[in-house]
Amino acid sequence: MTSVCVFPVTGWAIDLFDSVEWQLKRDRKDIQIYTGKVEGSSDRAVFSTMELEAERDSVVALLLDLDNCKRWARMCRDARIERRLTKTQAVVYSLSDIPFPVRDRDGYSTVTWSVNEITGVVTMDSDANIGASFPKRKGVVRVVKARVRWRVVPTQGGKLIVENYAHVDPNGSIPAWFSNIFIVDEPYKALRRMRSLLRSGAYDKAQVDFLPTKTN
Repeated sequence: MTSVCVFPVTGWAIDLFDSVEWQLKRDRKDIQIYTGKVEGSSDRAVFSTMELEAERDSVVALLLDLDNCKRWARMCRDARIERRLTKTQAVVYSLSDIPFPVRDRDGYSTVTWSVNEITGVVTMDSDANIGASFPKRKGVVRVVKARVRWRVVPTQGGKLIVENYAHVDPNGSIPAWFSNIFIVDEPYKALRRMRSLLRSGAYDKAQVDFLPTKTN
């Protein structure tokens, strides 16, 4: 339901990602990773994107498959729907297994899906600002400021562009070496794993109930 473990977001400006000046940090195997400064925050935002051949339902189904999040987001230790609000909105819990010596992080996020009926773009927005209202887990740091957005964008050539935007306040200091893993290495690897899963056919027959049914 969310990009769990690249960490779920809002409490910050609704146009946060549109206002960032992105700088390319990695461009390999048709995947690009950008980072950028966010006004008023010491934590950088990350924008990851790739183009691939896949069905829109398949990509969305993969993102909705919380039970198998670890197959592509390796830091994901647990992800589940805590409370269903509507067909396209839920409160989602996520727990990230962070490499030692950094403490694990978790959070509760309001996750909302939307579909642009004209362009066909599917968007998922995740906002962790509700996390402080839930009981805390011993030994785990609670993230309460995190914003994540996924976009699945059809192209005129019949392919899809998959985009991920994320800005996370980890609620505590983290080593510089881990910061680079968190905002460059892991997003890049996560998109590669997603692409491999989609190519494997695991989600070929997926149907998402809130997406319009295809007509020939």
